[in-house]
Amino acid sequence: MSFLTELTFRRVASAAPRISATTFAPRVASASFVHSRNLSSTAPQYKTVTEAAKDTLKSVDRAVSDKLVDGINIGSAVADKAKEAGSDLANKAQKAKSDLDSKAQSAKSDAASKAEQLKQGAQQKTHEAADKAQDAAQEVKKRT
Repeated sequence: MSFLTELTFRRVASAAPRISATTFAPRVASASFVHSRNLSSTAPQYKTVTEAAKDTLKSVDRAVSDKLVDGINIGSAVADKAKEAGSDLANKAQKAKSDLDSKAQSAKSDAASKAEQLKQGAQQKTHEAADKAQDAAQEVKKRT
């Protein structure tokens, strides 16, 4: 055996009686303190102040952008509904105008027919009155 091997065996042999059974027993963690070890092969990479600020600004920018997009979508929906309501209102106005035009035309034709009837009635009464006047004039001539 080499010198190093012999020296290592002596140290282990002399240390063996000092090792107790509780040394290798699993440790029970108390309920109030749980210690966990992270296994990592590299050292943690901490961010610089500028990187942390950039990340914060990116997250704020993303949140603001999301809210702006939501606002734009809502505005677009409102504009579409307003256009639709305007179109419906225009259609209703056109229909009401056409209804009023047809009623006005009907009233105009009714008024024209009534005027014609009254005109004919007046002419007839005028002729009758003229006939009566002639008859009366002839009777007066006969008497005289």
